[in-house]
Amino acid sequence: MFALPPLAGKIPDSLSGAYAPHREAFDTAEAVGALGAWPKELHGVLFWLCATPLHASVPDADLSADSAFVCAVEINRGRVLRQRGAFVVTKALSEILGVAPLRDRLDLATRAGTDQLLVGAQRLLVGGADGLPYVIRPTLETVGVATFDAVLNRPSAESWLSTPDTESVYLVAHDPNGNFEVLTYSATTGQLCAQRLDQRLRRPFHLALSEDRLVVFGATHLQVFDRDLGQAGDDVLPAGELAIAAVLGATEGGDGLEVTLARRRRSGLKIARVTIGESALGVTKVVNTPFASLTPSVCPPSTQPRSIVGIERDASDITTVTSVDLERHAQEQRHLPRDTRAGKPLCVMGARSQKRYVIVPTNHLDGSRQELLLLDAEHIGGPEIATLQVPRHLPLNGQGVFLSNLQLR
Repeated sequence: MFALPPLAGKIPDSLSGAYAPHREAFDTAEAVGALGAWPKELHGVLFWLCATPLHASVPDADLSADSAFVCAVEINRGRVLRQRGAFVVTKALSEILGVAPLRDRLDLATRAGTDQLLVGAQRLLVGGADGLPYVIRPTLETVGVATFDAVLNRPSAESWLSTPDTESVYLVAHDPNGNFEVLTYSATTGQLCAQRLDQRLRRPFHLALSEDRLVVFGATHLQVFDRDLGQAGDDVLPAGELAIAAVLGATEGGDGLEVTLARRRRSGLKIARVTIGESALGVTKVVNTPFASLTPSVCPPSTQPRSIVGIERDASDITTVTSVDLERHAQEQRHLPRDTRAGKPLCVMGARSQKRYVIVPTNHLDGSRQELLLLDAEHIGGPEIATLQVPRHLPLNGQGVFLSNLQLR
């Protein structure tokens, strides 16, 4: 399925031993059953994207030298019917090792994790090592660079955003002069609009979309635009060092634009709500639990999440799945068996019932079990719905997208 080219030239010493290049493609049809009843409305494909442990020490600070991993787990008739994927080297690492670029196959960026966007049922956009979005089909075939009808030919920044109906895509790109601009592309009309970002905005960038406005968070400042980018964003406010790890949702409130986000702190991820008024910015703590990873419970990016689901591990080596109701400030927890590690939770909606579920990838430390734990998003601490064994390891530093069979049609 993936024909990876052979390595050529001298391999750096930093890529020896456990950090030797991964060049493996696999396709297994081993059927693995579930403990419990995996709902029929969650039959489909789980796509998993992440970095592998491959990294090279490169003198050039702007050069990425990581590898990436992509995997598809096909779930049907209550079991895993197929798992396929590949380890690949990025374009930057290809240049170091003298490997031909993988543009026609797969070339994922891993600067700060792998960006992912779902645009329609049949296309998955992932961040390329050259900063451009690449299109992958559910078969894991890489179609090529998504240039949005040839209007995008410059590397994009780290953060993208799509509307709930996947009609529009927002991203940040370099303009011809090396400055940054924010773009919106309509998948329906093919139209693209761009506005230049204020020079005070610096990487990393994060995007927040409400019913009326788009906010671009820079490292120390933010800029507010109309949702359609019809005019330049004149509102630039100092944001301080918010250290944003992820934007969870945004909505228009009585005091202004309210954005819920995860902030990166020494003890872990903390949840806060930022209120953006006409000339000021306020930050309010919402949750003080130091999560290792988290995700909003199912909600479109233009609304505030009703709840979040996070993973944390204490000094006793116990992994805990925590659900926090952001409206009632109530928490519910579920402790996993000792020596069990959990990856980033994936919140999904039932294809027919609109019931909310949480899929948690787990690995046992001794490597004896790789499982998908299925929980009720409304009652994390209740009985598990099902545990589905996965034939091959899913790296826990990744992030997933789930497509039901109805969406794949």
